[in-house]
Amino acid sequence: MKILSYVVLLVLTSSAVVSCGGGGHSASTGDANNYTIDGKVSGDIVSGINIKLGGDATATTTTNNNGNYQFTGLAKGTYTVSPSLDGYVFDKSSTVLVINNDITSSDFIATQKTATTFSLSGNVKWAPAGGVMVTLSGTNNASTLTDSSGNYILTGLFSGDYTVTPSMAGYTFDRLSSAVTINGSDVTDKDFRAISSIALTYNLSGTVTPLNGLTISISGTSNASTMPDSSGNYIFTGLASGSYVIQPSKTGYAFNPMSVESVVTNTDTSSVDFAGTPVDLSLFAGNSGGSGNIDGTNNIARFNQPYGVAVDSAGNIYVADTGNNTIRKITSTGMVSTFAGSPGIIGNTNGNGTAASFFAPTGVAIDSTGNVYIADCNNNIIRKITQAGTVTTVVDTTKGLKNPQGLAVDNAGNIYVADTGNNVIRKVTSTGAVTTFAGSGVSGSGDSCPRPLDNQRPSAGLAIGGPAA
Repeated sequence: MKILSYVVLLVLTSSAVVSCGGGGHSASTGDANNYTIDGKVSGDIVSGINIKLGGDATATTTTNNNGNYQFTGLAKGTYTVSPSLDGYVFDKSSTVLVINNDITSSDFIATQKTATTFSLSGNVKWAPAGGVMVTLSGTNNASTLTDSSGNYILTGLFSGDYTVTPSMAGYTFDRLSSAVTINGSDVTDKDFRAISSIALTYNLSGTVTPLNGLTISISGTSNASTMPDSSGNYIFTGLASGSYVIQPSKTGYAFNPMSVESVVTNTDTSSVDFAGTPVDLSLFAGNSGGSGNIDGTNNIARFNQPYGVAVDSAGNIYVADTGNNTIRKITSTGMVSTFAGSPGIIGNTNGNGTAASFFAPTGVAIDSTGNVYIADCNNNIIRKITQAGTVTTVVDTTKGLKNPQGLAVDNAGNIYVADTGNNVIRKVTSTGAVTTFAGSGVSGSGDSCPRPLDNQRPSAGLAIGGPAA
């Protein structure tokens, strides 16, 4: 009997987990140590995603170009599958799977993270309407221009450290730049103040009639003159901010208004308009052929450098006849007489009529009761003449006047004096108290009392409202 011996060799092998970026879902093979977990990642990105296996066995793999992954050689058991990739989130952070003779798979959806950004804003003050460049450097780099109100905003900025720098031609700023940190929230009120490094100038314009032979003068912070164009328009350019007086002039015309005071402040000024009307100029008293000191009617009378003029409520005209050192009176019919002082006599004597004396009288003003006030220029005093012709001194030399010229009297009886030599305006109350009403005493040019035949223009004058009632 033939005996066959069989040797049965049972080889037991330990299974190993194999991971790869395989494709499709796999079923168990029936081998206790040869199960598979696979799946697919879809969404914003599919390839290169890290897949981690945990639980009864551990392994890692990455998805292939189609988003597939696979772990093989797994025994039955419980496992955890977790996807990860910087900058992305997944619909599930992980999946728990149990292998028990079934097809085992787990899919995921990837979504790119949205980075949180913030804004930085502020205002640039005292700059022209818009146009300041605001530059940002640091974690992000950006730039923008301010709007018409000086506001700016920079958006889409990540948390981090930055430097903000303003710039504009012709301007410096209170700070060269400003450091700022964005830390999880918007930053506001990063403000700057612009400082002009160039002298800004402005225009002043208007219209005037008539058109021909007309001059427009401007005085104040600067002085200039111009003529209107064929349409009556005029313009002064290159004016610094300041106070100005605009005045038209043409022989034989009166203008409404006579002059305009205007303040130029950081902007152009327009519509400073004037209208001129012809006036009938005729010789009322005196003669243009020569000087003298003759009393009489109209052109028979003679004056020597007449200066200040005032009119009382009855229509009588009082004239400071400077060169003759007298005060003349002209009635409404043109009769000229010497009201006070003596021709050619210099002095400061008080008295009645021709017994009084003056030294280069200039300014004339009349109060509501008809009293006549005289700026006695070279005597440095103010005189008063009643309707009866009596001359007295109301402000003497102790008050410190120097070459007073223009005068005006208000309804309360206060006298205002152009104290020409001291470059101030004085106020004299009805009780005789003298104060400085305006001016600092700083001179822009020298002045003195007018002298006979020196062809000097009147250099000072005052007025309040109109003639006394």
